[in-house]
Amino acid sequence: MAGQVEPRGSSRSPGGGGGGALSQTGPLRLPYEPAEAVGFEMLPGEIRAAVTWQLLGDHVAAAADRVRVRRRADGTTYQFARGWWASTERIVIVEGRRSLASLGDGRFRPSGQWEASSKTRQLVSGARAVRSCWRQGDGQTGQGQRARARMVDDPLAILPGRLVAPLQSAGEVWGHAWQLSRKGWVQEVVVALALRPDRALVLRAEREATRKSALESAEWAATTLDAAFDDDVRPLRSGSGGAIQR
Repeated sequence: MAGQVEPRGSSRSPGGGGGGALSQTGPLRLPYEPAEAVGFEMLPGEIRAAVTWQLLGDHVAAAADRVRVRRRADGTTYQFARGWWASTERIVIVEGRRSLASLGDGRFRPSGQWEASSKTRQLVSGARAVRSCWRQGDGQTGQGQRARARMVDDPLAILPGRLVAPLQSAGEVWGHAWQLSRKGWVQEVVVALALRPDRALVLRAEREATRKSALESAEWAATTLDAAFDDDVRPLRSGSGGAIQR
């Protein structure tokens, strides 16, 4: 099975075009790149193993960014990984860091082990995910399906506008997308997490078709979660990598 991920990062701000204007621009597509792993599996195995005990409740959605190289103020470099996992019980934000040694000419090698850290926010008891189905034109008008497709960077832009509308005023939104395919089958998945001071909004939408060219007319199956944080349960921090920076 082949995997592809949307390569341009995960964070976006409100007003960035989520739930795009198919009515004027035609179908919107993401510029996927080949990947060995997608979703939460993009986190290094050592980091996922370190936080497995925290992944409790009925799973709704999860994702991670590509591992990136960063530079500290003292000039040293390290690898940085970040991901999130959401269930009807809790939200878990995960980060990992691993120091690098320079080999010259812009090349590096690991010089230590991955250090994982996490922050867990408990949701109120009884939170439930809601499932729904959406046609590509829901909430939009015009003849976008007949127009030429346009590439966009925001994963939420390819979803129906009414589906992503609750995320638009939520501050920073972490959106991710990927495709999986094999002969005679292709699946596209978009997930998003938005954290407000008092609550979390989670979205997972997926559609399937027999070929990539048919995805744009396929129906989206969505799972959404809008739940308040449990103020009686303090956020849980764990791991040896320091506090999560938000």
